[in-house]
Amino acid sequence: VPRSPIPGVSHRGATKRPSSNLNDGDAKAAPDEVSDNVPVVSNGKSSGSETKVYDSKWARTTEQLTTFSMVPFLFLNMPQVWKNWLHMLAGNTAAVGIISWTGYTSGMLGNLLLFSYFAAKGERGATLVQAVGVISTAVLLIQVFIAGFFPASFFWPLAFIIVCGVTMGSLRLLGLLGERIWAAWQSALGIIGLATLPQSLWSMFCPNNMSYVPALAGGLAGGLLLYLDKRKLLPHRWSDLRSTLSAWTATLLFMLMPVPQLMNNFSNPMSVHGLSALSVVLGMCGNSLMIPRALLTRDVIWFTGTTWGAIAMGWAQLLSIYLGNAMHNVTFALLTCAFLGFISLVFIQDAREFKLSSPYQSFKQMIRKKTAD
Repeated sequence: VPRSPIPGVSHRGATKRPSSNLNDGDAKAAPDEVSDNVPVVSNGKSSGSETKVYDSKWARTTEQLTTFSMVPFLFLNMPQVWKNWLHMLAGNTAAVGIISWTGYTSGMLGNLLLFSYFAAKGERGATLVQAVGVISTAVLLIQVFIAGFFPASFFWPLAFIIVCGVTMGSLRLLGLLGERIWAAWQSALGIIGLATLPQSLWSMFCPNNMSYVPALAGGLAGGLLLYLDKRKLLPHRWSDLRSTLSAWTATLLFMLMPVPQLMNNFSNPMSVHGLSALSVVLGMCGNSLMIPRALLTRDVIWFTGTTWGAIAMGWAQLLSIYLGNAMHNVTFALLTCAFLGFISLVFIQDAREFKLSSPYQSFKQMIRKKTAD
């Protein structure tokens, strides 16, 4: 019976009966002692992948919050897209140039890789959220390309990768893709992710020196790691490298997304007037709504990405807008209190769900589970 990622919770949501006063035969025959206060853990399968689902009121709430996060993500880039069209129609294409194509490209590739990661886990809500992120960011980048601020040498290869990624992930989610093809695609995603990560860093810090050397070096490193993994020459703790490599690189790419924009905002505060504060608030809300589910499932990859997104793509961007005198201090204070209050309530409720001594124990459990894995 697969173990639950939560210490003390069995596969059927029961706490195991102590076996100190039972012999081996009695221990095997004794049924689990079910506690109503412990969430029931059951296995769900989507496209042949096993995923752990917590069947409790709070678990259902976290799943609903994840699904609902599609709403802010659906409209996330719409205010900025509308603002860009107005600038372009007025002939002010320079205003569109404030959009960092390197940051948004990293974020979109991160969305694409996480789209496949969640499709394999059977997390339909999170999968749809990533799909929405890919599509909405693609619309924004097309505007930047039309305005002449996105090099064609990067745009067209990116478009090809996005079309392939959405197609493969959708087929997997619908159960129309075989295990062998999916495994090969996961390997390819890992290489794409490791190729994109150094390339994004290079474009971020050396924007005037276009080079494909970082992408080539990252891709070769990814190919070498996957080869060593296939030959079983890597440490045992890296045994799931093929399935998690793309997910971790996706998270890192996603984390890079707001960095160029933040650097520009804080170095040139007056430029923030070209940004849409509504888009920033929507991004903060969308990422925040997924934090409860990521914490509940003890998914470090998911939790890292959503938390960083809520802070760096949301609150930190609002801070830069506020410092640029483009937001009222009362509005900023209310949004900050609402954000911190929500995160605090999430950790408090999670600790209550698993009867932990403090909210900090939820985070500690998640790290401990990752270490054990």
